[in-house]
Amino acid sequence: MGAVGSVRRAPSFEEPVDLVCFARFLDRNLLRSLPQSLKMGASVVGETFTTLHRERHGKPSSDRYVLELGELPQLLEGMDVVEFEETWVDGRHTARIWARKPA
Repeated sequence: MGAVGSVRRAPSFEEPVDLVCFARFLDRNLLRSLPQSLKMGASVVGETFTTLHRERHGKPSSDRYVLELGELPQLLEGMDVVEFEETWVDGRHTARIWARKPA
């Protein structure tokens, strides 16, 4: 059985989880803490805006909500990066990652 929830309302998990997904969301402290909340072999899949997007569009409004180039894998220290890219798609520059906790 699985559980679905909002990390904003429940930033800690009662039991280790198999998968965490996020989109257009950035909480650096939460991302740094994710590896300890995951089961062995579990994945994190996510995408959020970079500084290049903000430079072009003026959004998100704060540096707090955009990633520096190359920053996302560093926030998931101790995880194996399966795929990572920073690219323009449909006028948006985002960082995308799939990382797995070593088994």
